[in-house]
Amino acid sequence: MSRVPRAYLACGLFLSLVLLTSCKSTKFELELRPDGDSIQRKVTTWVQDTKDDDIIIVEYPAEELQHFADIYGFTVPEDLVAKHEFEKSFQGNMPNDMGGSGWYLRRETTMGSSSAYLERFGDDQIAPDLRSRELNAHRTIDVFVAWLDTEYSKKKDSSEFRRFIDTVVREDFWNVVLYSWGYDLFSAEIQPSDSGIDEELVLTHLGIRVAAYLAEHGYFDPLQAVQYLRAAHVWDYTGDPKPVLELITRSIAAKMGVAPGDPLPEPLADLVLDWEQWFESFDEFANDNDEVRAMIEEWNLTEREPFDLESDKQSILEQLLDRAILPEFDIFGSGGDQLKVALHVPVEPVYANGQWDGEGAVMWTEYVRGRRGVGENLPDILHAIWSEPTTDFQTKHFGNVVLEGEALAEYVFWHTSLPIKMAEPWDEFLASLEPGHELVTEFRQFCRNGHEELCEATQEDGLSPHSVFEDTISSLLP
Repeated sequence: MSRVPRAYLACGLFLSLVLLTSCKSTKFELELRPDGDSIQRKVTTWVQDTKDDDIIIVEYPAEELQHFADIYGFTVPEDLVAKHEFEKSFQGNMPNDMGGSGWYLRRETTMGSSSAYLERFGDDQIAPDLRSRELNAHRTIDVFVAWLDTEYSKKKDSSEFRRFIDTVVREDFWNVVLYSWGYDLFSAEIQPSDSGIDEELVLTHLGIRVAAYLAEHGYFDPLQAVQYLRAAHVWDYTGDPKPVLELITRSIAAKMGVAPGDPLPEPLADLVLDWEQWFESFDEFANDNDEVRAMIEEWNLTEREPFDLESDKQSILEQLLDRAILPEFDIFGSGGDQLKVALHVPVEPVYANGQWDGEGAVMWTEYVRGRRGVGENLPDILHAIWSEPTTDFQTKHFGNVVLEGEALAEYVFWHTSLPIKMAEPWDEFLASLEPGHELVTEFRQFCRNGHEELCEATQEDGLSPHSVFEDTISSLLP
């Protein structure tokens, strides 16, 4: 029975785990209803599983329900196999109910108000995951080098190959790991959630980038694409990978400085001559060698999830590759707890990274990654800004609504930045206006009557002073 080379097994494992979907997951539905300076927050959550192609609700972990109950002031329900609802009003800071952080802010002026909502869902500590990936990438190379030291220690021409693996390949493998990590983190930015993540596009981006890197660094020659395709065709139909291995090993040898007509270094020559024995030898070493077992036992002293030395499902190498390339790899969001959010607002937002449904709500569908304290993915951040004009005030003093939407949001931001000694006379001035007045003229008169500091500011470059408010007044003209 033929064996597929480890490199191709790794690729197959990579793609299989990327596309693997979890049957059991936690669902969250969050409704947000701003009410003045507060925001009403209602969470509905349940755990569902798939059984015989049917989606069923299963038991919710009691300790997680207790977490919600403590935040929302409820008692834990007796029936854990159900949808659970929690509701409470909050000001300012959002609760850490789903492993995140956020704020609701509202600022009001006589002309209107502006509100902002921002919330992160999931753990944002990604540094520990990156350190773990780097560590396990190096461990993978360490095990391979240890095997070379054992298998080829007496072979004269293996020392250069060992150095090549220990230095050049080590660095290149870490770069490939970084590519997978980057796409794992930022895939949602490649295809925003409003249009859905295009799996083929993301994998194509990642595949092209990795292939370009490997080609540029001499692991294969793109100009030999026809030869590679023909060799792959032979492998597919005959089960013989030798033509592919010959091309790959010759490219690696060239990268090491071996001339085209010179013999391959012995480890590479053995790979072509008897690839099954080559991989079997490495597998046996990685799983049974006392030196490797001692290394792993030492690693397990600091691992959150220890390596399984007795696993019959995954070899040590596969476990290392998992941790270097694949931990919680979730390009398409299939492995995370699903979150649906509806933010109910009276007007279409000035800015939001969700979808406006046209009926009074901004909608998001996201995934809560790393909710249990492991930040393998960049957490989703939801945000929206909207403004509401004070219709009565604007109509009374300007004849109609003259400031709304983005302009009102900017005005509120500007007004909020004013010291009280400037804001109060400005508000009194606006309250004195009546429709039909010459607003710019009145504004200039207002400035001359002791409000020069309010009306004038120096540009950042220190050049001539300019009016901060003349443009503002002009924008208020009917």
